Amino acid sequence: QLVYVANLITQDGETMSMSLVDHIHALMSFTGLKPDFLALVNKRDIDVPPPFQVLRPSADMPVSFVEAELKDDHFDWPQHDPMLLGQALSDIWEGR
Repeated sequence: QLVYVANLITQDGETMSMSLVDHIHALMSFTGLKPDFLALVNKRDIDVPPPFQVLRPSADMPVSFVEAELKDDHFDWPQHDPMLLGQALSDIWEGR
């Protein structure tokens, strides 16, 4: 099973106007991937200043997704926590 680990928020100068669905469509467009992979998405809301946006799943998601706690709370700016990310990937691998 291919798993796409989604960004937590939009990235300055790269993806500021893109939703999570836009990210996934761009990934499929650039790589030729079919929509049979899984997106791993952060579960919790994150406070970020405008114009940054938290990337959240929506009703028009083109792929299946799993939500998990992924944010590292030890940093001021949102980033993935490697231990939480590893646990989430392990849970997916083991079918939990």
